[in-house]
Amino acid sequence: MGSIYFGETYSLVKFIKKVFRRLNLDVEKYLKIDKNLYRPIDIQINYGDNSKAKNKLKWNYDMTFEQLIDKLVEAEIEYLKWELNNKKIFSIKRNSI
Repeated sequence: MGSIYFGETYSLVKFIKKVFRRLNLDVEKYLKIDKNLYRPIDIQINYGDNSKAKNKLKWNYDMTFEQLIDKLVEAEIEYLKWELNNKKIFSIKRNSI
């Protein structure tokens, strides 16, 4: 599976910290980083070329990194609300049988 690169580079830790901030959670309270578990050889920066998607698909992006995180978090919250609601409905129907 391929990726379309946005032309910006962010570490996983930076992504996680931004998500925690977006959720008003203290990242230090929940996240512990053990550098002993880092892989000895790892790709530090991943580069890509999005010109093919831009040219052939007429694809373009207009979202910042923060906007992308907001959109992902909001979508996950909506999904969890939906899932919780549907579990309640399923539980009620099941208990009625």
